[in-house]
Amino acid sequence: MKPKLKPDVYWVPRGDSLAFVHTGDLFTVKGRTALPLMDRLAPYLDGNVELDELVGGLPEAKREMVRALVTALADAGLVKDVQHDEPHQLGPAELDRYAAEIAYIDHHLSSAARRFQDHRNAHVVCVGAGLGLNALVHACLRSGVAEVTALVTADCPTDTERLATYVRAAQRDDPAQRVHQRSLVDTPEALLAAVELGDVVLHVSDRPVLRRARDLDRLCRLLGRPLIQGIVVADEAWTGPVAGTDRPGWESAWLRVLSNRPRAADGFTAEPVAESPFLAGPTAAIVANRVAFLCFRHLTGVAGLNSTPAPTEAISLVDLETLATSEHRVFDHPAAQPADPETEGEFADRFAAFLAAPPRRPDDFSRRAAELFDRRLGLFQRLDENELTQLPLHVAEVTVADPFTLLDTRSGHPVTVGIGDSFGAARQSAALRAFALYATLSVDARRLTAPADGTDEPRVFARNLVLDKSELIDAVLAYPVLGTPGAPAGDLRHPVGLAAATSSDEALRRGLLDHCRELTVAEIAAAPAPFPELPLADVDLDEEGGRYRDAVATARVPVRVYDVTGGLGVPVLAFCGPDSTICYAAGSDLAEAVTTGLAQVLLSYQADVNGHAGIAPPAVANLRPELRGQPTAPAGPSGPAEADGWRPLLGALHGAGYHVYAVPVGHDPVARAVLPSVVQVVVQ
Repeated sequence: MKPKLKPDVYWVPRGDSLAFVHTGDLFTVKGRTALPLMDRLAPYLDGNVELDELVGGLPEAKREMVRALVTALADAGLVKDVQHDEPHQLGPAELDRYAAEIAYIDHHLSSAARRFQDHRNAHVVCVGAGLGLNALVHACLRSGVAEVTALVTADCPTDTERLATYVRAAQRDDPAQRVHQRSLVDTPEALLAAVELGDVVLHVSDRPVLRRARDLDRLCRLLGRPLIQGIVVADEAWTGPVAGTDRPGWESAWLRVLSNRPRAADGFTAEPVAESPFLAGPTAAIVANRVAFLCFRHLTGVAGLNSTPAPTEAISLVDLETLATSEHRVFDHPAAQPADPETEGEFADRFAAFLAAPPRRPDDFSRRAAELFDRRLGLFQRLDENELTQLPLHVAEVTVADPFTLLDTRSGHPVTVGIGDSFGAARQSAALRAFALYATLSVDARRLTAPADGTDEPRVFARNLVLDKSELIDAVLAYPVLGTPGAPAGDLRHPVGLAAATSSDEALRRGLLDHCRELTVAEIAAAPAPFPELPLADVDLDEEGGRYRDAVATARVPVRVYDVTGGLGVPVLAFCGPDSTICYAAGSDLAEAVTTGLAQVLLSYQADVNGHAGIAPPAVANLRPELRGQPTAPAGPSGPAEADGWRPLLGALHGAGYHVYAVPVGHDPVARAVLPSVVQVVVQ
């Protein structure tokens, strides 16, 4: 072992002990002799002496004391073993001039000098214009890069004399540094040549050059070149991520930003961006230095250590007015990847994976879903109670991104509401509904199939659940949002048959129940006789249903329940107030229908008395007074038991002559990896 004390470790006496101060937790060594021993030992902990050699001439007691102290420091992460460090070819002048940079690497990793050498020998290509480009070249030279090519674009004026001054000053201190400067015409061919020129590409500009940022991202991803950008958009600057590899790139990050910004439905059409009055010398230097530092961390291997998300997968947002900075994780956006229409074989594999996906444990789902929430780049913006009254039900809301900008979100993004008898239950309910809504908005037009009959209506593959085979159906049936392009997000309604659950079986069951409810409600107008009233007190409910029934009674909500079960034989109930019908609810058995309906009754009551119209259940057709019959005790459990899953519901629909299809919806693999069990059930 060749022990080396980390450069940022200090020690002070603390009573009868010795306390070590460093970036981690406080580390203490007991004993009055620890301080003088450490003072004498520290100069030799420089990585040049073997531990055995260091203690070889000491008495046995002292030898063991030194070994014990060095071992304890190594276990605490304060001492490194540099015995196996890789060799390097840095000269004494380089080691001295860049001692701080090497020490930074050494704090995190072994072979610090060799890693710095890799950084120094990389050919860095800096693309851009203005104050930012000058500051970027300057930062790269200060960090020790030996060869820099500055490609000056015509976005805005660039003070090339200032750039030359930086170069001359750098070469006085480090004669090995070279800077090649030339103009760059912003054409695809010129950008390709620029990317091929170096080992890593850095891009900054004082102007919002979004198109070039996207083009460089695509080229670097194609050629496998690392790319780091600092893009100014209005009064914000976005730095990172480290793109051009198998990690999410800048285009994915920007598409995520757009999906969370208030905007008209435009399919990512470019929009004009104002120049920022806050971009001056100091702020441009901050942006450029962040880009150069990301490059340094990437080339030396420090990036990603002990960081969540890893800096290579994160983008930083700098407010140019206040200089407040925040980090945001970047997830791949499907529109940033190549895509073709889905084939029948691909759909068959995807549907098989949907059925075979193991059920998600609630705690695991909650943990993984939480990673997808981010106000600026998330699949979902926020999950909270939003100052909503939490009695008698717990209520939570999720704001959902518009991943393909299909909606008009200028007045706000779509919001899902979840309810339950606890905070956890309400939040999970809201999250599941959010995943379902996000999936139905994740429509990548490139994945749709052009119809063979020459019409303009795209189609998708769906699974015929009765025949157990794949068939083409109109895409609008699987993705109803396609039927109302550009609609305000506030007008979006949860499609009938769209369901998300922690298992595919449960998602299918919920989707089928949705249709059973709607089909049964459609039969009501032709009913030949009144429907019997269902005495709630006579229904055997589980603990959750019992709590809801008690809450309705405590709140004195005037509600009567009528059994409107129709030809499908699936229990459907109408929950009616004095003047209107509050909701219709279906269940695989009577108890589930009652529990579901009571929850909606409580939500309606809660929304009304607290003035929260946004969380109220959607309005439904009224059950006319003449169709409200007399109380009749339930004859017993009706309909298939919930434990039987979705197949009895499918049998009921098939027996009534309906065709039933299922489509695992959503073209975003990031969401699907967290919750694969999202489905749109289609009944015709």
